[in-house]
Formats: sequence, C-alpha cells, structure tokens
Amino acid sequence: ASPPPAPAPALPAAPARQAGAALQPYLEALRVGQGKAVAKAKKALALAGEPAIAPVVDLLKARRPGTRRAAIEVLAKIGPKAVEAAKGVLERAMSDPDDSVRTAALDALLSHRPGGRAVVLAAWEAASAEDRVLLLEGLDARRPAIRVLVELALSDPSPEVRIVALSVATDTEGVPELQRAVVRALSDPQRSVRQAATLVLPSLDGAPRDVFPDLLRAARDRNPLLRLPAANLLQANVTADDAGPILEL
Repeated sequence: ASPPPAPAPALPAAPARQAGAALQPYLEALRVGQGKAVAKAKKALALAGEPAIAPVVDLLKARRPGTRRAAIEVLAKIGPKAVEAAKGVLERAMSDPDDSVRTAALDALLSHRPGGRAVVLAAWEAASAEDRVLLLEGLDARRPAIRVLVELALSDPSPEVRIVALSVATDTEGVPELQRAVVRALSDPQRSVRQAATLVLPSLDGAPRDVFPDLLRAARDRNPLLRLPAANLLQANVTADDAGPILEL
C-alpha cells in the first residue's frame, strides 16, 4: 500500500503576539495599501496586540489620511492599553484636517480610554467656536461615542456650532436623543438655526413622544417648508392613543 499523502503545509497564521519583521508587511499595507489589503492588515495588527502598538502609533504621522484613520482603528481594536499609549497623538488628531481621522480619534478616545470623555469635553470647552465647528464637520454621528459630542454641540452657545451639529445629526435612525434635539431646534432663538433644523427635519425617521407638541406647533407654522415635514413626521409617529392628547394641545 502506498504511504498516505503528506499533509498540506499550514497557511501562515496572523501574527498574533509576533513582533519586528513579521509585522512589517502589514504595516506597509496599512501605509500604502487599499481595500482588502488594508482590511487584512488591520485585522492582523489588531491580533498582534501589544507588539504592534508602537509601530502603529508611528503611522499616525503618515501623510495619507487613510493611513492615519486605519492606524487609529487598529489601536481601538487592540483596546484601552493601545489608546492610552497613543493618547497624546490621538488628542492632536481631534483637530486633524480630515473628518474621517477626527471621527476615528474621537471615537477611540470616547470609547476606549478611561477618562477619555473628560479629555474630549475639556478640549471642546477650551476650543473657540471656530475650532468647535471644524471639529464637528463631517463627523459620523452613527457611532455611539460620537453622538455624545453631537448632542453637546446641539446645545452649544454658538449658533454656528449648532447649525453644523444639525448637519451632522441628519442620520438619526433609532437615536431618539438626536431626533429630540433636531425637533427642539425648530424653536431655537436664532432664525438661522431654525432654518437649518427645518432642512434636517425631512430626514428624520422617527420622533420621541415628548416632542410631539413641538412638532404640532411646527405643523401649524405659516412656513410650508416647515409645516409639511413636521406634519408628515407627526402623522407617521402618532398612534391612536396619542391622538386624543395631541388634539387637546
């Protein structure tokens, strides 16, 4: 009888806990790669854990925004220890010119660093209104950690900040806190903020019951651009049990 065939050579495992040269191909892919190559590199570097932290932190100095963003995402996947090691660079990345890098940095600090929320809020309070606008522009409010900042911005003393926050809060699916803030902005003392809220209103897919009176007032407004989306949103969310109390308002 012929001997059994030799087993096929095993594929090289992801570099869990390996350092040095084994990480270089993945770091290079993160630096210059695209698409699937970057996704594979991010997964491998996250699995590598602690040995990958320092070289990934170095990538935060890269010129390509995509590299900086991917490096932050790797650090977040490694966990709090990695985010803590990169805290200084991540805090500077909160003012990165690329909105996707700012989103990633804020998300990492708010989600993965003990005390990260205090750091972000302190930076927010210390920033000028112009810098707060720059910080907000293009943020992804679908990320739970980012919503903290958007909710804060929606009540900011600066009308310009509130307007940008409304533009960020357009994707509010299943987020009653943001839906509530958008509806209440319809009564903002600044006309420009009210106009911005009017433009955002048609994008809402829901509204909490406690803002039904606000929507009813908007549905009775003289401005048809406000009246129609407010009426549609109210009609889509009011149940038979709500109808009686609303008619009494």
